[in-house]
Amino acid sequence: MGKYHELAKEIVKYVGGKENISGLVHCITRLRFTLKDESKAKDDVLKAMEGVVTVMKSGGQYQVVIGNHVPEVFEDVMELIGLQEGGSSGKEEKKGRLLDRAIDVLSGNPGGDSVCRDGACVQLTGRNHVCLSGVH
Repeated sequence: MGKYHELAKEIVKYVGGKENISGLVHCITRLRFTLKDESKAKDDVLKAMEGVVTVMKSGGQYQVVIGNHVPEVFEDVMELIGLQEGGSSGKEEKKGRLLDRAIDVLSGNPGGDSVCRDGACVQLTGRNHVCLSGVH
């Protein structure tokens, strides 16, 4: 386990546990979870945790803002939850608001990618994450 093991363990606990996580990717500052049931996540507890900047919900993702050390936290979370590389359990069904899914189709991106532009993540859908300055 890495140096962020305790933080990772607490994040997993308060997003509803390992069994509530169906996908995980990250961008430059955020862990981007796909949760089976967002109501199980404890927003206030996560926001108050040392090491967490805030929590946001966007595009069907539950986003935990960590900061620039997010790749290290991501690795520790992935070890704890045991998801395959790429952050997907392979069992989740594409969910999300109808509008988000319609935008995915209209944008020619029905597979589920999010894109970073100049270090700022832009959520297009909820699965893979590609950055114009590199994959993360």
